[in-house]
Amino acid sequence: MRLLSLTLAIAASVLAVDPGYIVLLRDGVNVDEHLYSLRQEFAASQRTEDNGIIHIYESFNGYAAKMDPNVLSILTNSDDILAIEANKEYSIMDVQSSPPSWGLPRISSRNAFTLNTPYFYNEKAAGQGVDVYVVDTGVRIEHEDFDGRAVWGITVPKGDKDADGQGHGTHVATTIAGNKYGVAKQAKIIAVKVLKDNGSGNLFDVLKGIDWVAKQKETTKRPSVINMSLGGPKSFIINFVVELAVKKGVHVAVAAGNDNKDACQYSPASANGVVSTGASNINDERAFFSNFGECVTLFAPGLNITAGWKDSNTDSKTISGTSMASPHAAGVLALILSEKDMTPAESKEKIVSLATKDKLTKLGDGSPNLLLFNGYQKSISAKKSFTGFKIQRLENNNNVYF
Repeated sequence: MRLLSLTLAIAASVLAVDPGYIVLLRDGVNVDEHLYSLRQEFAASQRTEDNGIIHIYESFNGYAAKMDPNVLSILTNSDDILAIEANKEYSIMDVQSSPPSWGLPRISSRNAFTLNTPYFYNEKAAGQGVDVYVVDTGVRIEHEDFDGRAVWGITVPKGDKDADGQGHGTHVATTIAGNKYGVAKQAKIIAVKVLKDNGSGNLFDVLKGIDWVAKQKETTKRPSVINMSLGGPKSFIINFVVELAVKKGVHVAVAAGNDNKDACQYSPASANGVVSTGASNINDERAFFSNFGECVTLFAPGLNITAGWKDSNTDSKTISGTSMASPHAAGVLALILSEKDMTPAESKEKIVSLATKDKLTKLGDGSPNLLLFNGYQKSISAKKSFTGFKIQRLENNNNVYF
């Protein structure tokens, strides 16, 4: 369950990534003029095979390139440059397989979970009109739990199919917006595949996925949420790009990480403006693997969560991790936005104000004692607060959402 330097939480070792660097230019630097000069340096190098532009990003002023040490040294001393980082491994943050789910009823109750706790939500504002981009391993968009509300957006890793060959992305997406397993049952899911079918990926591709989403948001003008159940060691560039997407109006939920360490050491968990989500267990304790600290916004169910899986249109699986906590938060962001469009700062303030306070234990130093809450519960006050809305129980009381 240890997160290995931007690697899959369940992996045995760090996988190799494509060599190269992410270059972030300062505001006002013309990327075409900069790249013209860079290509001049490439041409002058005696190691031309080690140099080249890999990708130019659109929503932020930067690019990916491979370069030899001499060219890298020249760039490092250039006034054009805000930051340079080597390509890194990124991957999913699940932990283990195990028994049935309890997450949905817990986020619509102020009290501890019991076997007959139902899930309440506003069926007239259940994420309708909100786009949720699942930046992950892809999504089985045909899964019956989506009822036709999932579409394919983009596949970034070269050579991978437009499919979820790992399962993680489908689990995340059905937790966000599935009819049976999901928080926001009318939200639209858009698959953004940045991780390969083995669950691994790299910084180049993650940034390309975020870049694509930011451009989509500019085009559609629709309320938009990104869920990123992935991460690794703290990175200035990944935080910068995520924060830029937030400034452009994209609401972002991220996994806090699975190393039982300070989340401020990780990205994008430490990015400003995101809902950084730690994992809790069925006993309202911080899950033993969950990162903690001041960079965590709140906690959400993340241990033994059942949702859809990749192998068939009816498949499901139970897994654990902050990867499972983050989509609960993304779903609540979609609920909030379907009732009223607002800025990411306002939606973050709203989700924090809704959270159930002082119920969690074993939090870790600096963590907020906040448990995700969707704003609905079976009580006289809740019914009065949401007059005209149907407060609905989804499942038979004898079953626990599986």
